[in-house]
Amino acid sequence: MADASTAPRLPLKPVWIHDLLILWRRNQALALLLERAGDYAAQEIRSASVRRAVLAQAAVHFVETRGQGKAARTLPQNVWASYSRNFPAAALAPAYLVHLTAQWPLALDLTVAWADRLTPGQGLDQVFDEALLAELLGAEPDGNAAPARGRLAELDAWLRTLHYFGVLAARRSAGVEALAGRYVFAGRLAVPPPVFPLLVWTWWQQQGMPTVDLADFARSPLLGWMAAEDFAAGWAAAAGKLWTLDASGCTARLHPGDRAGFVRALLNLLSTDGRRGRNLPRRGELPEPPEPPAEAAARASRT
Repeated sequence: MADASTAPRLPLKPVWIHDLLILWRRNQALALLLERAGDYAAQEIRSASVRRAVLAQAAVHFVETRGQGKAARTLPQNVWASYSRNFPAAALAPAYLVHLTAQWPLALDLTVAWADRLTPGQGLDQVFDEALLAELLGAEPDGNAAPARGRLAELDAWLRTLHYFGVLAARRSAGVEALAGRYVFAGRLAVPPPVFPLLVWTWWQQQGMPTVDLADFARSPLLGWMAAEDFAAGWAAAAGKLWTLDASGCTARLHPGDRAGFVRALLNLLSTDGRRGRNLPRRGELPEPPEPPAEAAARASRT
């Protein structure tokens, strides 16, 4: 998979990520996946080139591959694709957003700076700190305090992403001094218990710690846009499956010891909950290509 830090920064909607992952297949050429996705996902983007760039960025974050360039192919397993086939985009939006925040340095910096200071209905410009933002975005080489144009575009992409995810709501603003003037804080995202383990997985990949202090976890910068009051139900739902809670309920001991083990445990959760990874219905998606006659006949004879 390409380095996420070098990928172009474009706004993403959870449904675009979801539709891309619905089309994911194991050992599939990445170019083929993006070609198919360009035909069915993000159709509201009229420009085919922009649509492809958006989906390519989503793939950078959510589709691991082996090989480079035209030889890049998907891996045999993809946790994000498996969960996307079992839950709608709205349910998975919190996990998608946390994963994006973890891989987007400016997004993480702004989450740290803003998330704890906002209350629903408050304008983003009310916590807007021009000095801090200039520091985060960087100044022009000539010393001008104004942020570089490319960094402003990245800020715009992240704010649009938060808007698409429902964290921010748009408002009319005649001001031109700050992009933040376009938005108000809509609220933090609710986290369904079956999706909560994906938040823990992203946190674990950043921290690598087998023991989790639940209070520290709730204060993690990665989770600034999440409704922390939902976490208790998430910890309880997967207790004994992914982790063990101590008697006080303040600490969790994760069972998986490595990344492969964590992936297996996350996929096992789907099967133990009676989910089989079947695709959710998608508008505009063509059915799977028919099975070749020879293979169909061979399968029938085995049956």
